[in-house]
Amino acid sequence: MRIINFFLDFIHNHYKKYSPTYTPRQNKLMEFIALFFSGIFFTFFSAINPFYYADSGIYLTANVGIDNPDYYAYSMIYLTANLHEDWEVLFIYINYIFREAGFAYYQFRFFILLFSITGFWLALSKLKPTFKNKSFFTAYSLTMAICIFVLVLEYFVIRIRAGLSIGMFMWAFYFFCSKKRYMQFIGLSMITSAYFTHLHTAIALSAFIFPPWLFAVLGRDSKLKNNIYFAVLILLTIGFLYYLNKIYIFRGESLFSKLNPIRLLTFTGIPLVIYFMFPKKPKSDPKVSSGIYMFPKLFTQLYIFFASGLAIMGLLGLVNESGEAITRVFTLFSLPAIFALRLKGLFLNAKVPSFILLSNAAFFLKTILG
Repeated sequence: MRIINFFLDFIHNHYKKYSPTYTPRQNKLMEFIALFFSGIFFTFFSAINPFYYADSGIYLTANVGIDNPDYYAYSMIYLTANLHEDWEVLFIYINYIFREAGFAYYQFRFFILLFSITGFWLALSKLKPTFKNKSFFTAYSLTMAICIFVLVLEYFVIRIRAGLSIGMFMWAFYFFCSKKRYMQFIGLSMITSAYFTHLHTAIALSAFIFPPWLFAVLGRDSKLKNNIYFAVLILLTIGFLYYLNKIYIFRGESLFSKLNPIRLLTFTGIPLVIYFMFPKKPKSDPKVSSGIYMFPKLFTQLYIFFASGLAIMGLLGLVNESGEAITRVFTLFSLPAIFALRLKGLFLNAKVPSFILLSNAAFFLKTILG
């Protein structure tokens, strides 16, 4: 318990020292509109294959993707969930509780949508952009709006088990920023719950978010900290890609697939070119090199390490069967990427995160729209 208390005090004190106390109205409004519109749209209208409920008299979100295997799979889990399951225990329990309480399947899905969107908004509201947009319609705001809409559709409407785990992470981030100890413990419980809801999503998000965030809140930039961080990235990249190359086997041979060359290029080659070819802008604001404002830089470095590792795997022919698993994992980079873009507040100041968001959104829309 003392170790946990020490950890929470340490993180909160460093975060408080360099964290924002407000967000510019122009930056904040677009994200709110995007999330609010997504929630309304996916609740009352079905953009894809609408399904009508006579009892409710309206078209409901929960049925977006009714021809998608995920919809039927989660429907069967909801109808058959029992407390003796030994996988994703918390997700099964939540299904069971909602079903036994008399809620319909579409109501259960609406709960996930509302819970996750709220957590997403609260997490974003804790991040103050370093650049204050004076105009409402900018490349930044439009990118955020499009990518938020797609993320809500992908994770909180279709891939709801991963989405619920993501929602728990978003709530955890919000609670960790609180001064109150009991709120911070709620944050820890949310992180733990995410692991029992969708293990692989929680592991991926932990690997993608925690290292850059923790090294960011340690304080100002320094050569020693950078060297330690690079060593951590090397070990993390090797360990995670090894883990990824092993877990795909458990998905079954029917789901084995080769990674599309265009996807491989999008995940690796293009971000590497963007990162190394475009010059870095000089630091104009001291706070950009301190605290949480270092997150975009540190996250970009983490992604470049992962992209380089995946490129090596591609050259060695290690992506011939794990294509789907790699795609599902690498699309989760959109979550920390949207944090990085939010903190930068300017599209061109976050080139790699912006590319990650737009490319993942484009591929997902192409997948569901055909």
